[in-house]
Amino acid sequence: MTEKELHKLSRSELLELLLDQRKENDRLETEIASLDAKLEDRRLQIEDSQSLADAALKLTKVYADADEAAKLYKDNAKLLEDKAKAKLENANREAEALLADANNKAKKLLADANSEAKRVIARAQEEAEMTRAQAVSEANKILIETRLKTEEILRTVSQRKAEEDAEKEGEQKEQWGKKKRSLLARLSRK
Repeated sequence: MTEKELHKLSRSELLELLLDQRKENDRLETEIASLDAKLEDRRLQIEDSQSLADAALKLTKVYADADEAAKLYKDNAKLLEDKAKAKLENANREAEALLADANNKAKKLLADANSEAKRVIARAQEEAEMTRAQAVSEANKILIETRLKTEEILRTVSQRKAEEDAEKEGEQKEQWGKKKRSLLARLSRK
């Protein structure tokens, strides 16, 4: 498996890979034990062998093969373990970076929302103040118009009352004049 493929694996896949390697390690240990058993068997064969040199050569070859197999397994397991650890560390770093980025975006969105809310509230307050000012202005106009109409009505009422008073006064003067003339006419007859 290439390093690029390892980087694409998730944590659980990497852990599975490690588990598979552990199983492979166990299998190879079993194979080594089997090879040791074969080696023991070969030792017996060597003892039976006519030539000590042949036995030594066979034994050396068995040991060399077993050592080479064990070395290859250990190297391969170490390489896979290192790659898996590197992939896991990269995944952790990426997850932390994504989380930090998400937190930063959330903070920015919240700040933008607060800013927009303040702007909307300020605009609503301005509109409310303008509406209140217009209402006050309209109310003042109505009050002035009402006051002017009231004053006009009071002037008209006052004027009519003055006219009525003048008319009554004129009628009273005329009645006094008539009474005075009548009295004078009676006095002059006597």
